[in-house]
Amino acid sequence: MKPVCACLLLLISGWSGCDRKEQLTPSEKMADPREVCVANIERKIQEIVHTTKDWELAESRIYLQTYFDGDDIPDAILLTGFDHGNFDRQEIFVCLSSSPRNVMHLEIGHRGERIAQQMKIENRKIVVTGKLYGPKDATCCPSHLFTATFAVADGKLAEVK
Repeated sequence: MKPVCACLLLLISGWSGCDRKEQLTPSEKMADPREVCVANIERKIQEIVHTTKDWELAESRIYLQTYFDGDDIPDAILLTGFDHGNFDRQEIFVCLSSSPRNVMHLEIGHRGERIAQQMKIENRKIVVTGKLYGPKDATCCPSHLFTATFAVADGKLAEVK
């Protein structure tokens, strides 16, 4: 086959698939905005690890992607821990698709105070449950249950009483 014929055959076969448009799935349409929030949370964690020299306790991560801010794009919410010697602490990170450059984070407890174990979303609030230390509890073993609620207002994350 002559090179010109081979090129024409290749062009024609390539054009045959060009007449139909491939539709993106809902997940594909939201991939970029979701990626931005997740990447920004990861950058914030990297910044904290770099500046504090604490070690992230990645095995303790609780991660949610949910429609928190009311638009049609899932938001990223992460609960994770940091180790600083014998002093562990936990923080919540929230990045809303409606303002993906603003990664909000808040320390929610530490060893000797309270340890979060679960997180869920209820009525546009983050509800965290876990164990609270009693006066006679050893640092390994909190014995009382707690529930704490967190909300986003004016671009800030805060515990609501």
